Amino acid sequence: MNPNFESLSALFFSLSAPNRLRVLFLLSEQSCTAPLIAQKLQTSYANALKQLSILESAGWVRRYPVKNTFFYSLQRRWVLDLVAECGSILHSKNL
Repeated sequence: MNPNFESLSALFFSLSAPNRLRVLFLLSEQSCTAPLIAQKLQTSYANALKQLSILESAGWVRRYPVKNTFFYSLQRRWVLDLVAECGSILHSKNL
């Protein structure tokens, strides 16, 4: 196996910010608009859009139009298992 380290690095980068992880878990519960995500994360609309763009580029979420707005939903639910497994490893090592 010859992994593409650049692509793999980009995927891990997309999971490297606490707010991006929060967005993933929020979207695991329901599809949301960027303004609603900003409100729930208590961050700016611009920051929410930036985090969503990174997650969308990585393929974790997808954006789709509904009337005059865009909704975001989780595209690959298995990412939550990956994040949970990493959290378990960190917890067991007391890092």
